Amino acid sequence: MKNKKWGLLVVVVLVTVFLTVSMLMIASKGKAAAKETVKIGFIGPYSGFASTDGIPMRKNFELAVKVMNEKGGVLGGRKIEALYYDDACKPDQAAAMARKAITSDKVKAMCGTWETGCAIAIRDVCRDYNIPCVLSDSDGIETYMEGYYGLIHLGASPSCENAPVYWTMEQRKLKTIAIVYEEMEWSRLLSKLYHRRWDKPGSPVKIVAEIFHPLGKSELKAEYTKALASNPDGIAMCEWTGPATSAAMNTTYELGYKGVRMGFSPIANTKLLPSFGKSTDGVIMGAHFLPAPGVPSNDAYVKLYTKNVDEELANVGAMAYDAANVIMLGINKAGTDSDLKKIADAIHSLDYMMVSGNCKVKLIPEGRIQRAGEFICRIQGGKMVDVSYFPFTPEILQADIDLYKNP
Repeated sequence: MKNKKWGLLVVVVLVTVFLTVSMLMIASKGKAAAKETVKIGFIGPYSGFASTDGIPMRKNFELAVKVMNEKGGVLGGRKIEALYYDDACKPDQAAAMARKAITSDKVKAMCGTWETGCAIAIRDVCRDYNIPCVLSDSDGIETYMEGYYGLIHLGASPSCENAPVYWTMEQRKLKTIAIVYEEMEWSRLLSKLYHRRWDKPGSPVKIVAEIFHPLGKSELKAEYTKALASNPDGIAMCEWTGPATSAAMNTTYELGYKGVRMGFSPIANTKLLPSFGKSTDGVIMGAHFLPAPGVPSNDAYVKLYTKNVDEELANVGAMAYDAANVIMLGINKAGTDSDLKKIADAIHSLDYMMVSGNCKVKLIPEGRIQRAGEFICRIQGGKMVDVSYFPFTPEILQADIDLYKNP
């Protein structure tokens, strides 16, 4: 009888130990899962002619992730793990990197990039695997008009990019303009919109010269000599890479052009700008972000960035900072890192004040940001002065969608 009782006791003890160990293992696994990082990929041109934009983009993404993790991360304490991929401005490479990020590295969302072809390639891979894609800077119309709900497009529309040139030419009553472009799909869209606005009967502005040159070209004397031979009242220098921007500034300055020079966001880099010397004096420039004193979101961002990173502030960098925050806040609000619709719905309803564009996140159904306006300034002595804010009209906000529907 005693042996039976001892046997029963042993069984009870063994079962109790087994259950206790099992519960501890389950609890341990649950705790480990709660600590699992949320992986987000960021693709950009970290090498090649566009690296002057790609590197600030990465620095800003890193900063946003660092700040979020210091606040405790997302989804109840899970930290963000950012993984970075170089597309070198090559769509095939962008697609390969996105596929690697999703299938091998197990990222839950993709962000980036700089060039429209790369953006489309990344978007298509994300659509294949049903994960969110947040575009920080690449701006082609077709990226957001082709029906993927997981796409969030924070770059400007082409019509918004053109707006400061419209405003400068028309407000100053300048009658003729020459336009020089770095060759890419984005430039072709800008060209179509310039012509739609100014080729109309009775237009206040006439396009007297239009020249395209290879992307990343660093010697542009022939192109700008030809453009200025038309003696335009103003010239728009649609250059997107550091080498071409530098060449445009130096060439127009050396040729002694006295009309109004208009430039774009690559100039808005506080580290790059002083290197131009006097060649940028007088240039009018528009950008989604400028270190504009008195704009609360800008002031806080500038202070944070200069304290944690360096003195280099760039338009594309601020947009990457916004992209990081939008995807992280969206995942957190959705309560999941794996349900595409919930994440996209959460992003569409975010209450987030962007540092680029001085506006809150407001998306049209296709996922493109509806920016309120753009900053404009004049360059003088290697600095951005006379900073003002140009609000977009409904006509400007609609123009690129009309172009897509009626090319």
